Amino acid sequence: MDVLVTPTPKLHGEIQALSSKNYTTRYLLVAALAEGTSTVYYPAHSEDSDAMRRCIRDLGAVIEEDDEKMIITGF
Repeated sequence: MDVLVTPTPKLHGEIQALSSKNYTTRYLLVAALAEGTSTVYYPAHSEDSDAMRRCIRDLGAVIEEDDEKMIITGF
C-alpha cells in the first residue's frame, strides 16, 4: 500500500493528556495539608488516588468533586 502525505500550511487541534495518578495523590495530600480550599482539575482515577481520597477524608478533609475537578478543604 502506498500512502501520499502532503504538507499542510496550518495544523491545529487539541490534545487532552491523561492525568498522572502519582501527581494526583501528591496534589490531594498537599491540598489536605494546606489551609483553606484547593482545586485539582482533571484528577486521575486509580486505586492509589481512591485510597488517598479515603485517607484524607478520614483525617478530616472535605472533598467535593464532579467530572472535571475536586475541591478540597484542608484539615
